[in-house]
Amino acid sequence: MFSNILVSVIGSAQCERVLNLAVNICKPSSIINIVCVLDSSHSDCGDFECGEDTTVTDLQSANSLISNFCTWVTCKGFQSVGKVLNGDIVSELSKHATSLGSEIIVMGHQHMTLLERWFGVSLTADMLEAAPCPVLVEVR
Repeated sequence: MFSNILVSVIGSAQCERVLNLAVNICKPSSIINIVCVLDSSHSDCGDFECGEDTTVTDLQSANSLISNFCTWVTCKGFQSVGKVLNGDIVSELSKHATSLGSEIIVMGHQHMTLLERWFGVSLTADMLEAAPCPVLVEVR
């Protein structure tokens, strides 16, 4: 069980499973830090999707997403702190996890196209390499 968790959300339909996973590995007094990184350098990989109708590509959408997720986590009985960061996803998550003293990072997995696999474009793999702490990846 962990007490200081960093959760990376990008607004995908998978976010609920990522948050459920984080809640399931917490101690009762845990702090769940929810972060959304707006990253223009990976725009060639497609927009970050929120369900099927919206995309999280601007600060207002990201703040709304974070607010909703923090409310959900608080309703589950845990402390939550949300933040929107700008920059490279991997470096910003790594820096933020270090500054918070996070024990674990929980994130989702973006399914890659055959072309992305061929060229080795994988934010998850890059995060596993750069993270200052263990990374738990929700793959469903």
